[in-house]
Amino acid sequence: MTATVTATYKGVTQTTTVTFLALAVSLTASPASIPADGATTTTMTATVTDGGSPLSGITVSFSTSGATLSAASAVSNASGQATVTLRATTASKSTTTPSVTASYGGQSALRSVTLTGITIAEPTELNTVSGSGTNLVYWTPPSAGYSNGVLVLRRSGGTPQVPSDGTALNVGDSLADGSRVVAKLAAGGGTSVTDSGLTAGATYYYRAFSYFISGSLYSAAGASVDAPGTGTGANQPRWVYTSSTAGMADPTVDGMGGALWGGMGGGVVDTTTTDGTRVWTPPLNTKTVTGGAVLTDINGAGWYAIVGTSSGTVAAIDLKSGAVTWESPVLGTTIGSRVTVQYRSASDATFPAQFTGDLVIVGTKNSSATNNKVYGLDAATGTVQWTFNNSGATAVDVVTGWPQVVYETNRVIVTTKSNGGTQASLWALSTITGSLVQSWSYGDITMGLGGASNGTLYVGTTSGKLYEFDQTSLAMAWTGPYDTGTNNGIVGWVWEDWDQRGRLYFSTSDGHVWALQTSGGSAPPSLVWKTTLAGASAPLVLESNGVLYVGGSDGKIHELRLSDGVDQKQSTVGGGTSAVGSPTWDSTSGWLYAPTANGKIWAIPAPLP
Repeated sequence: MTATVTATYKGVTQTTTVTFLALAVSLTASPASIPADGATTTTMTATVTDGGSPLSGITVSFSTSGATLSAASAVSNASGQATVTLRATTASKSTTTPSVTASYGGQSALRSVTLTGITIAEPTELNTVSGSGTNLVYWTPPSAGYSNGVLVLRRSGGTPQVPSDGTALNVGDSLADGSRVVAKLAAGGGTSVTDSGLTAGATYYYRAFSYFISGSLYSAAGASVDAPGTGTGANQPRWVYTSSTAGMADPTVDGMGGALWGGMGGGVVDTTTTDGTRVWTPPLNTKTVTGGAVLTDINGAGWYAIVGTSSGTVAAIDLKSGAVTWESPVLGTTIGSRVTVQYRSASDATFPAQFTGDLVIVGTKNSSATNNKVYGLDAATGTVQWTFNNSGATAVDVVTGWPQVVYETNRVIVTTKSNGGTQASLWALSTITGSLVQSWSYGDITMGLGGASNGTLYVGTTSGKLYEFDQTSLAMAWTGPYDTGTNNGIVGWVWEDWDQRGRLYFSTSDGHVWALQTSGGSAPPSLVWKTTLAGASAPLVLESNGVLYVGGSDGKIHELRLSDGVDQKQSTVGGGTSAVGSPTWDSTSGWLYAPTANGKIWAIPAPLP
């Protein structure tokens, strides 16, 4: 603004116009961002005006408390704006509120700024393989987020503590609780370590954290496992594979000297049977396997595991390399059943006239109980060859169990749930076109179809009914079902002893293991024996040894005689505090591989001691 000043002295008058600066300084902050180094950053802009008009070319001073400025001053542009960068002094997990002051010509502006702290990304899974005096440790690092690598701690007597931020740790360092750093590997520098020099038979505890170099920061929770002791004595496992993610695995021998299963934390795990060492880094580790793995060649060559995933895809994994040979498009919310394969070389002339190779068949587990689908996929590429119920016109609940191919008629038998008994649950489809041949309503069917020695299938329902189904004539072979009791579902599958034709073994959800004998005709089977076993898993039958093995909710694996069902031996698995699932058996080593619900696989010698 301006003012007129008049001065008079000895009769002389002087008038002068004086200009006063109407200065104003304002200060703003842009939205904060977090760069790769983790130090939260924002741009501070001071605007200087005189009477509302911007002042350019002037130097504005900046100061701060609790953070760092890119410069102590900046020159304003034509808009009267001077800018500097404010950043946190170092990376921090805490939110800070430093203040900034901008000054010019005796005018200033003060502003507090919120700088949000960062979150250190967690490792997604930690695994150990317990050996006698040596443990193998594997981890899956975070795929994104703030992490420069993974730090692994080991402790005796309990879970290691969380490291304190601000303290840089290295291999060999010890923490206050006695934990010791056994691995520190930068991102891309490896995902495993061998921890040796341990006491054989002792249990050790491991915990993996992501670390961030700037600020020496660590993830908040980490991933933890206990690695049980192993040995060569009675009741001692030979090795134990442990995941930080609880869950019941579904192990199988891989046909190449290893044991294979869907990892509890994701991916497909393949280990040697001798010591549990991983054969390769688990592929598909951002997805979990659904329905179990099916091992097969493809078009007569190679050896693959074909699996469904929680992402609704199907993938083929080369078991020699661990590489994903192909992954299908997304077929549904998730995959509900195991896959099955129709082999071109074993099919009649109709099949090779339609397809150039083998066909993979699989069903979905969608969120709706009415719009599920069954797909036929090219076994070499995973491309869709046909779809049953593509339009959703047929009400189909989630697909379950393990579909079975009928080569004589180029059909596949598929099981589903029944949407509360209102829909069909047993289906016959053409493997040439995927079209519906016939369907039947038997209530929910969740078990895998069991193959009979006479070419029929055993079908069990969750309501406790067992049927023999002639897959060629598409009719039930018995005059009525065998009834195990109301809502007493068959667990997993029915196993027929082919050395004693018609002798069936299975478990039910009420905690019993059964042996039945079929009549060989249309009459339902008769009971041979029935043994009480709480939480009984599906059985593993070893006809040549005259026994079956079954896991229980009592934390034990049980050895039952086939002749009379006597529970003749039991072995407590670990501490006996976690339910034991269905074991598998390696005929070469003679070991059982038994899963437990706390995310472990146990290599146990058989017969039990």
